[in-house]
Amino acid sequence: YDPRSTDASGVRRAFDQNRIPGERLDPVAVAFLQKVPFPNLPGEVQNDVVSAPFRNDSDQYMLRGDHSFGSNDNLFARFSYANMRTFQPYGSTTLNETLVPGFGYDITTGARNVALDYTHIFRPNLIHEFRFGYLRATGGQESENAGVDFAAQSGLQGVTHDPRKVGYPAMGFSDAYSNMGDPSTLTTRRNNSFDYFSTLSWIRGAHSMKFGGYFFRLRFNPHNPPNARGVFAFTPRFTSSTAGAADGNAFADFLLGYPSTAQVGVGRGEEDGRTTWSHLFAQDDWQVKQGFTLNGGVRWEINSQMIETGNRLANIELNRFVIASGDDGKIHPDANALLSAIPVPYLTSKDAGYDRSLQRPTYRRLAPRLGLAWSPMGSQKTVVRAGYGL
Repeated sequence: YDPRSTDASGVRRAFDQNRIPGERLDPVAVAFLQKVPFPNLPGEVQNDVVSAPFRNDSDQYMLRGDHSFGSNDNLFARFSYANMRTFQPYGSTTLNETLVPGFGYDITTGARNVALDYTHIFRPNLIHEFRFGYLRATGGQESENAGVDFAAQSGLQGVTHDPRKVGYPAMGFSDAYSNMGDPSTLTTRRNNSFDYFSTLSWIRGAHSMKFGGYFFRLRFNPHNPPNARGVFAFTPRFTSSTAGAADGNAFADFLLGYPSTAQVGVGRGEEDGRTTWSHLFAQDDWQVKQGFTLNGGVRWEINSQMIETGNRLANIELNRFVIASGDDGKIHPDANALLSAIPVPYLTSKDAGYDRSLQRPTYRRLAPRLGLAWSPMGSQKTVVRAGYGL
């Protein structure tokens, strides 16, 4: 039924011969269908059989070296490389994606890892060890249509033209039709992390002591633009004989360009996050006497929460909207244009008493440990153990 022919009583007139005229076909729908294969089997359902290749490639190698500078100094170094790529020609439905060819996607994982360990023996009872690690992790999900600006080619309005995010929109249909288009959300990342360990082992009399620290730095760069290419859902709503009737056709609504719902994600859809962890520890295993050992230690941890370098973070709380700001209370300039659209009161993280991570950090994270091992009356068969930790 023709949605433009609705009369005063809400009744629509049927298209002549139940066929939509060519001049009424929506140009976006026509352009989209150029990507969809024609049926190669008879019938109206299950009428397309294809066999596109599934690809799963993996490349890995590792280099390692050990070197002794003398009796007191030893160095160990390792470099690891891994690159994995899986191509899903039809997807797997886990991303609510299309199960027809032309809208597949790659799943990629790239890892580069460096590890160093240096050990120095000051004397037999005093040994220092330093370790360093670097990891770069990249990859994620990428459409086979990445870089194709379908919106510019077809005239589709209101969606992204960012070269990193373009592709085909997601088209969903009710009734017996397959969904089509690229997955609505594809996530990739490019993360870098650094680890530093330092440990000093000292044996003095009945005491076996260890002191050390751990430092961790993460650069967190996910790229996750939800619905940037548009998500359109079609039902028989506009081509039914009357509103609410069940005699329309969801695909006909698509051909006319009348979605029942349309969504698009705006904004960057990415983050340039940073976090730093700092840990210190000390412990002592004290053999008080034969058959009786005490263990004591303490650890101090500062695990800072993630911040965004440009303060592009915000949180929805119960009755307010909190926007990350610097110590001067200034928010990112991109946020100013959106303030009028926030339907609840908003304030900066400085005014809320938070830091840039939108949380309140604490520096009182002390973790004590205490334990014992005791063999009653010098028994060689029985050991009593106890421990406490926080």
